[in-house]
Amino acid sequence: MKQFSLILPLYVLSVIPMAAFAQAPTTGTIRGNIVDTSEAQLPIEGVQVVAVSTRGSEYEATTDSNGDYTLILTPDRYLLCIYKAGYVDRVSKPVTVVAGGDHYVPLKMTKRAGLLSLLERQFNSAVWPFLLCVGSAFVLGYFIGRAGRRSDH
Repeated sequence: MKQFSLILPLYVLSVIPMAAFAQAPTTGTIRGNIVDTSEAQLPIEGVQVVAVSTRGSEYEATTDSNGDYTLILTPDRYLLCIYKAGYVDRVSKPVTVVAGGDHYVPLKMTKRAGLLSLLERQFNSAVWPFLLCVGSAFVLGYFIGRAGRRSDH
């Protein structure tokens, strides 16, 4: 019986460090808030946030009604790319994520002005680039046609 009582405590002691090691964090977090560049700095809902790692992995999140986002990532170095129709796209400075780390990265976006913004509001974002290309092709065809008629005279 004495042998059993000596072996059991050694077994228990050898399992405890492994259990503690298995619970060590293996991911880190990037979270933040995205606002516009107006004086009021209003939060922007629906911004697509894409974290791109040095290894080429991509992770995505979308901002909520408060402009907040959260990404849970494996340790690496990341660039954050943010997109939303009606705003200028942005890329952040590099962010190094460490296991167990909580990294706060607030960002600002500028409203896009002009014809592209109007087209984005009138059409969904998948349609307006097509219409812009078709319109450009017609304009280009017009000028090529005029140049051809001039050379015939």
